[in-house]
Amino acid sequence: MALGATSVTIVAIADDEAILAMGKKGTVPSLYALPEGLHQWKSLGPVPRSTSSIVRYFPAPSPGVLWVVPPINLSVDPAGQVFSAEYV
Repeated sequence: MALGATSVTIVAIADDEAILAMGKKGTVPSLYALPEGLHQWKSLGPVPRSTSSIVRYFPAPSPGVLWVVPPINLSVDPAGQVFSAEYV
């Protein structure tokens, strides 16, 4: 079940019971999913390089959406720091 990341933070359990996590490989933070019953993490892509990003999962019939945002007023996207990924 190794991810190869130096640190991993579980951010949510998806509707399909997959574990959703944010991990870092070196200095690059990325989102990952570990589907129920599998032993291999699936990369959902790198995220903006903010050390204090907030990750939120919003379920939907299909797909769900993961948002990564800096902990500030979200009325603007400061220098490309807002990231979203569909989770199927």
